[in-house]
Amino acid sequence: MHRAERQSNTSSAFTLVETLVAVAILALVLAAYLSLAQEGVSLVTNAKQRTTAFYLANDAMEYIKNIRATDLSNRKEILAAGSDFYSILFTNGKCNGPNGCALDTANGTAQECVPAGGQVCQPLRFDDAASLYTYDPAAPPSAFTRVVRITPSSGLSDEVAVSVEVSWEEKTGKKTYTITRLFYDFEAVVPGP
Repeated sequence: MHRAERQSNTSSAFTLVETLVAVAILALVLAAYLSLAQEGVSLVTNAKQRTTAFYLANDAMEYIKNIRATDLSNRKEILAAGSDFYSILFTNGKCNGPNGCALDTANGTAQECVPAGGQVCQPLRFDDAASLYTYDPAAPPSAFTRVVRITPSSGLSDEVAVSVEVSWEEKTGKKTYTITRLFYDFEAVVPGP
């Protein structure tokens, strides 16, 4: 009898060790899966920020293209006083200044960027009610800063380069997305009727 009890205790002690080993292996596997899930969430967040930056940069560029198209249809030269391109982006917005400008496509205004607090331009703000990015002070600031720079081409009076840069912070540091496009003053090249 005594011998049978001893075998039973040895057998159950061995089962306890097996259980502890199995739980440890399971914990390691779960930790690996949780680490992968956390990395996946981080990648999705970064992809969302990059996509938003892409759309914010293209939003400003499309707005500028629309201003240019309106000037073309009204037969106005882009760098001449009286054109929307000139008045919104040069005279009022100072997008041709060294710091560029903050272009608010929601209300059609541009303001010269004034460096403050380590930033060239103030951050865009996100209006939850309207679901759009703006510079309205009533909306909370977003993670994105958008700067529009216009550089007249050297030697060519009928060409300007427009650059839109959107920047934001990620865990790995500051990220930027920039697009550049050349605009030509066709009115200066092809005289009107």
